[in-house]
Parts: sequence; C-alpha cells; structure tokens
Amino acid sequence: VDIDEVKCNSMAPTQSISVIIIGHNEERTIGACLRALTTQTLLPTEIILVAHNCTDNTVRIAKQYPDVTVLELSGPAGQPYARAHGIAHASGKIIACTDADTVMRTDWLEHLTEPLSDKKVSGVGGLVWFSGLIGHWMSFDYFVLTPLTRWNRPFYFWGASMAFRKTDFELVGGFDSLYALKTTLGLTSFAEDLYLGLLLMRHGTLTYASHAVCYSQSPPLSLKAWIKRGYHQNRDYVKMTNYFKRTMQP
Repeated sequence: VDIDEVKCNSMAPTQSISVIIIGHNEERTIGACLRALTTQTLLPTEIILVAHNCTDNTVRIAKQYPDVTVLELSGPAGQPYARAHGIAHASGKIIACTDADTVMRTDWLEHLTEPLSDKKVSGVGGLVWFSGLIGHWMSFDYFVLTPLTRWNRPFYFWGASMAFRKTDFELVGGFDSLYALKTTLGLTSFAEDLYLGLLLMRHGTLTYASHAVCYSQSPPLSLKAWIKRGYHQNRDYVKMTNYFKRTMQP
C-alpha cells in the first residue's frame, strides 16, 4: 500500500464540502462519476445526487455507494430546480457542483475549492473537456481561445465544474429570480451556471482553476444542431450580461 496515497485520500478539508451532482437517466455514467468522487485526494464531507425524473437505473446504481445521499426529485424539468434542491439539503459550507455524466481527475476537488480560501473569491470554475471532436472544440474555444481573443468577456463557470460558498449562494438569492428572467429576456435555456456566475461576480471575484479538470459527455447532436446550440447560447449570454450591466450595481 502506498502510504502517501492513503494520507492524501484521507486528507480532511479545512471547511466542510458538499458535492452536488445532478442527473437525469444517467445509468451509463453515474457509476464512473461516483467512483471518481469517492477517490479524490481531498474527500468531500458529503456527496448528494439529485436524480430528477429518472426512469432508468440511475438511482439503483447510486444507492450501491454507501457514502452517497440520493435525492429523488419529481417535478419541473430543468437543471436549476435540481441543483437548488441539492444545495438546500447540503450541510457543507462549500458547495461543489458537477453532473452525473462527468468524470473528474483525482485532484479535481482539491484544486476547485482551494481558491475559496481567499475571501475575495466568490466562485471557482474548473476546466471541462467535452467528449467528441465538436465537444473538444467547444471546450478549447471557451477555455483557451476566448481569453486570448475576447479579453473583455468575463469568465463564468460551467455547471459541470463549479464551487462557491453556500452563504454566498444564499446571499445573492440563488436561482429564485432566474425563472422570471428567462421569460422576461426570452432566453432559450435557463443557463443557470452563467446566471449564478454573474450574480456572484457582484459579490466577489470569479476565478478559473485550470488544474481542476473533468471530462463530460457531449450531447449526441449533429454539426448543424451544435451550430444552432452555440448560436442560441451566445444570444443568451449577450442578453443576460447586458441585463446585469443595466440593472446590477457592483
């Protein structure tokens, strides 16, 4: 047995950390996701899976892991509902979020939460590599090209890899205003990660943890569908960032 590895895997966090996973019919990937989370160099205080409207074996597989709390959620479809439900049940002072179709490097949680030791940092995002050629390009464009070519475009984290303090989440109002905002602005999707990032940036800084790496499954879309998806996501980004510039005070 590698003694250093045992010490590393038993490392206690300086603050309690809850990992919230959201998943809808993820029986193919949930096992790999949970194995990755239960073997982190920095072990979370608790792992919560919010299985929303699942009709496959996602819940059955997750319940085989004794350290995982499974919350079965039936009701409105959408990531914000599921993520907020998990956060409400979390006991940790720090919330780390991911998705059930995502697998993390063993040091993901350690790197993702470390910047939160600085009180000026309100949120942290990690590097998300989507599968497939198109998915890799989307990740490369956002995490590499965008910082180089669009210097005035602020970083915001992706839901598959983000962390923040629970008190800050509650202070900025969580997702309570997002549902009305989607209708008001005519957003294509909820884009809850963008929304939360913009809110937290009014309370502190949002930072990028490049060594917090995870790998997520890309949706099975055609090139045409990917282009359409990117077009709508960019429109939502512009609408939401312009709204925050007009209405929010630093």
